[in-house]
Amino acid sequence: MKLQPKPSVSYSTGSARQLVEGAMEFAQMTASAPTAFQKDTANLKNVEKAFVASEKALGDMLHNGIEWMASKK
Repeated sequence: MKLQPKPSVSYSTGSARQLVEGAMEFAQMTASAPTAFQKDTANLKNVEKAFVASEKALGDMLHNGIEWMASKK
C-alpha cells in the first residue's frame, strides 16, 4: 500500500489544516511500515539461523562429552 497525499485545498479554518496535516503524517507513517516489517523479518531470520547454529554446537558438545565418558569406562 502506498499513499502519496497531495492536498490541493484551501483551508477555511485552522482545524481543517490540522486535519489535513494529521492525515498526511499518518500517510507518511504507513508508507514506511512495509520497509520496517521487511527489516524485522530479516532480523528474525538471522536470529533463527544463529539459534539453530548454537543448538547444533551444543548438541556436538554433548555428543563429544558422552563419547568421552564412554571411552573412560
